[in-house]
Amino acid sequence: MNSKFKERFEEELQKAKDSLAKKNGTKNYEMVIERVGRARQKYPSISKCYVIEYIQENKLGLTPVHHFQN
Repeated sequence: MNSKFKERFEEELQKAKDSLAKKNGTKNYEMVIERVGRARQKYPSISKCYVIEYIQENKLGLTPVHHFQN
């Protein structure tokens, strides 16, 4: 069961990351953090195992980086 939650949570994070490169994707810093926060609320049992860092490349560029911890 946790493997499905992990897979779905990582899909949500990947969608947030991919939207940064798309034409009409979410690129605003606050909006990206909000989007990742919604994913954390949706999957609270597995999100505790992740550390998410936000790396701001320029004023509009942002890259959420996630690491799995055991």
